[in-house]
Amino acid sequence: MDEGTFRACLVGLDGSSAGCELTATDGTVLSDLRARLGCDWVERIQIGAIPGTGLVLEVWLDEEGMYNQPANPVLEAMLTALRGPLAQRLYGPAVFAAGSLNGEGTESLPEGIIEQLAGLASALAAAR
Repeated sequence: MDEGTFRACLVGLDGSSAGCELTATDGTVLSDLRARLGCDWVERIQIGAIPGTGLVLEVWLDEEGMYNQPANPVLEAMLTALRGPLAQRLYGPAVFAAGSLNGEGTESLPEGIIEQLAGLASALAAAR
């Protein structure tokens, strides 16, 4: 069960990014994620292990984004760079966070990861 606050990275539709803190309420960060993403339902995509940490990099999106949010080409380019080709479009802003390997909890992004994600988002936005 999640407790406290967790370092994460918010990526906007224009490729802007900022570190943020997710706050757990009633043992979960879902309420905070929904508020930051402007949605009712969130979807998690596991990207892969964060080397040397025992954590997994995850991105959270509006589960119904294809119906009510614009496409996010910068986010699509980020995930393609981090994970490989995508099977579908991605919509709306996104929050990158760390998760436990068993998928049962949210953790803070390790030191330096927010800056790396922000740099990637900025470079891909500038290339558009």
